[in-house]
Amino acid sequence: MADPGRPVCDASVMSQYHPAAGPGEEAAETNGLAIASLFLGIIWLFGIGSVLAIVLGYLGMKEIGASNGRQGGRAIAIAGVVVGIVGLASFAILIAFLLSSGHDTPKLAGPNP
Repeated sequence: MADPGRPVCDASVMSQYHPAAGPGEEAAETNGLAIASLFLGIIWLFGIGSVLAIVLGYLGMKEIGASNGRQGGRAIAIAGVVVGIVGLASFAILIAFLLSSGHDTPKLAGPNP
């Protein structure tokens, strides 16, 4: 049971688990290539977006690693790469399906116009 004299959302307790940036500290800015990678991976653009998502995601992770903590967004870049790989795989499956179904002839006679 909650203590009636204590507020439900006590700021001192909450700051122990989620510390904010202290004085003189700035939160790391999110890498733009990581955001673009995730965006293009989601958009897909018939495989082109997937390829760009993979490339930009890897470049974003490289920049984030080289920034020494000034930039964040590594998880976003990884998500962009993963979504790009899934999109590229789905594009390959689509192409394989289209190529394999183009050579089939119907076994049953359809209606003749």
